[in-house]
Amino acid sequence: MKNKKTVWAGRLFLTLCAAQLLLVIVSWMVNATVEHTQVRSLISSEGIRWFMGHFVEMVSTPLLAWMLLLAVAAGLFRASGLLSLPRRGIPAGHSQNRNGYRRNIALSAVLTELVVITIVMLFLTLTPNAILRSASGELFPSSFSACLVPVVAFAVSIASCTYGGIVGTLPNIESAYRAACQGIAAASPYILLYIAAAQLYFSVVYLMGASC
Repeated sequence: MKNKKTVWAGRLFLTLCAAQLLLVIVSWMVNATVEHTQVRSLISSEGIRWFMGHFVEMVSTPLLAWMLLLAVAAGLFRASGLLSLPRRGIPAGHSQNRNGYRRNIALSAVLTELVVITIVMLFLTLTPNAILRSASGELFPSSFSACLVPVVAFAVSIASCTYGGIVGTLPNIESAYRAACQGIAAASPYILLYIAAAQLYFSVVYLMGASC
């Protein structure tokens, strides 16, 4: 049975590719029929040179890095077993059981790590002359806003590895690495969509005479 997520992602990917092709054709037609137009052609020598020379820049935006980091964190989070805690809960008397005891220790360790990370981030952003603030003292934009998603992904990844290592769902580095790769694999349909959407967006920007 086909994965529904893959099916709709594939259809959307083809739609974006078709839109890119249509954009190329439209840009050529406008340049061929309209004099003194400000619309650039994507199949002129300048347009081809721009597309080939800037393709890596078009797709290598912070959004791609965020997607990869969050995918790794999601893979570790799912494999660690933390996701099942809200549904499963901790039954009465469970702390007397060995597995329940290890789970309680793991949760305590995770909470401690999250508190420490939160305190460190508060220290780096809220104290006088905080390091992660901008030169004008703002949080948005600043080094803090630029690192917010990576820090969240890092915190989730560390917490997941700690919990999984203690309870046994991620007993070693190999299992954690495998879980991280599975997270990236699960996000791969969205990464392909991002690549198609990014090149379409920047092509439109170039077409209108702006620089990407």
